[in-house]
Amino acid sequence: ANLSTDFWGAYTEYEQTQIAREGTEVVLFPANYNDLQFFVRLNRDSSGGKLVTSAEAGYLDRTGSQNYDGWWVAVRARWYP
Repeated sequence: ANLSTDFWGAYTEYEQTQIAREGTEVVLFPANYNDLQFFVRLNRDSSGGKLVTSAEAGYLDRTGSQNYDGWWVAVRARWYP
């Protein structure tokens, strides 16, 4: 049982009011977003649970008032004294 996998996913819809300045005038405008985000992580315990290494990959997609998306990958090591 030295190997485990984590998975997380979420879909979020939200609305907010943003403030902008145009010269001396303050302008309020609505911003609506839909986020889809997930990641998967593979964990490996070694050294009697003192060292945990993991590899992770994830994705974020935002649509709405602003559109963008992106992937990430990470390799981590955590040592517990």
